[in-house]
Order: sequence, then structure tokens, then C-alpha cells
Amino acid sequence: MSDEIQRMLGAHEAQISELKEWRTDFAARMDTRLSRMDGKLEDILTSLNSARGGWRMLAMLAAAASAIGAIVATVYHWLHG
Repeated sequence: MSDEIQRMLGAHEAQISELKEWRTDFAARMDTRLSRMDGKLEDILTSLNSARGGWRMLAMLAAAASAIGAIVATVYHWLHG
């Protein structure tokens, strides 16, 4: 019985070692993935900040176009009454 218990203990110790190794590998892979995701998130935030400036410019151009359109319509209406 003692030999069987020793064999079972050895098998369990091997399983525990495998699980520890798997956990270490898994943690390293997750750390790598998180690092890549962090870089991608930074790229997205940079793009969004650039786009925000672009939207502001587009809104200013739209406002200017609306003002010019209103002036042209007023002048046209004034001339052709």
C-alpha cells in the first residue's frame, strides 16, 4: 500500500508541476496580449483625438458655408426682390 501511495503522490506532484508551468505560461501570454491591447488602445485614442480636431474643422467650415449661403440668398433676394 505504501508503494501505491508513493506512486499516487508522485503522480499528483507531477500534475501540480504541470499546472504551475501552465499557469506561468498562461500569465506570460496574457501579459503579452494585454501589452498589445494597450498599444492598440493608445493608437485608437490618438486617432480619436485627431478626428475630434477634424470634426471641429468640419463644423467650422459648415458654419462658414451656411453663413455665406445666407448672405448670398439675402443679396439675391434683395436684388431680385
